[in-house]
Amino acid sequence: MSDHSTACRRKNEALANVIELGLSYQDALGYPSAKIYLMEQAVDQEIIKRVLAYPERRRGARGHRSS
Repeated sequence: MSDHSTACRRKNEALANVIELGLSYQDALGYPSAKIYLMEQAVDQEIIKRVLAYPERRRGARGHRSS
């Protein structure tokens, strides 16, 4: 028997790691490179838009970053 809440946490943790790397790409290489990376990782378009274009709408530790 599998614990559904554990599976959800793992998926969310994996997505969080992908987003963090995407934000690092944005800092180092710019918006286009970050967007391409996140698209290649099958991140939903709405999430990509929110995290790259609207830093004030980010969740988690990086939400206070300046762009």
